Amino acid sequence: MSEVSYAIDNLNKTINQFESNVNVHVSTIRDGSINVEQATRSIYEQLTKFRQDMEHGELKQLAHENIIRIEQIIKERFGSYETIRKTVLGVVRDFDINLVRNTTIQELSDELWLTSSRYWLSYALIAITAWVNDYPEVARNALAECGRRDAIKTTLFFCLLNLRFDRMEPAKKWFYEYVKTLDPTMLQQESAVMLHAFLDGIFGKDLELEQGVLDVIDQWISIINEDAEISGQLIASYQTYLQNLNPNRSFPYEAIKQYCTNAEELVGSFTEVSKYDMVLQLLKDLDVEAVEQNDENYKDRVDAVLVNLMSNYDEEERQLRNEA
Repeated sequence: MSEVSYAIDNLNKTINQFESNVNVHVSTIRDGSINVEQATRSIYEQLTKFRQDMEHGELKQLAHENIIRIEQIIKERFGSYETIRKTVLGVVRDFDINLVRNTTIQELSDELWLTSSRYWLSYALIAITAWVNDYPEVARNALAECGRRDAIKTTLFFCLLNLRFDRMEPAKKWFYEYVKTLDPTMLQQESAVMLHAFLDGIFGKDLELEQGVLDVIDQWISIINEDAEISGQLIASYQTYLQNLNPNRSFPYEAIKQYCTNAEELVGSFTEVSKYDMVLQLLKDLDVEAVEQNDENYKDRVDAVLVNLMSNYDEEERQLRNEA
């Protein structure tokens, strides 16, 4: 038995030693795996940061190149626009028609004509220059081209220009043409300003002009009424607006709440009726006091619309400048 026990003890020692050696190797492998995993994670993080830095740098470079490209396009397409604006503003603000008599302006007009500028104000300047220098055929051609580029701005510009130089009869004709070019579904802010000025008597008393403008407005109303989509949108907007009005008034008749079976309907009616005062006040607030029409502020009133008309970029130019 002692030999068997001795053999078993030796076997156990051998097994324990083998297990110990295996555990050491397993631990070493585990530590190695952890180190490899940490190194892999570090390398991945560094690669990710490197890639992000490269992408960011490429995006910055691309953005810089795009800005340069857009600025170049603006310079090529719209480089002369600022000169045109300043020249026409000079004519309008200073009442100095002689600004378009000098050789430089005539040369600029010739250049614009030859290059077929897309800018409506270019042809307006050509028309003014030709008219002042007694070239009626050139003026008519330029005026026609100006109208083709932008009929609304053209008619408004020449209406205000004639007003600025106290040429009331041509101004009236241009205003009527301006009103006729408007789309009632897409009226801009300057349209409201001009109609308000018309109602305030900026053109004086002219029954024929008044009737003509009223006829156009009646046509606008018919167009809007005939367009089911627009009419539906307007009605829905008004309904939503009125429904959302909150008069902030509590129902004062407690006895009705206690004894009437239809008290909720009465409270609802009271709330709706209470909105009338709010709507009436809103309408009164819209009726702003008109600016007094007199010789002292005449230039200011006309200039305000003209400066805005000529200073604002056209859509194509505005889009490019916004991108830059």
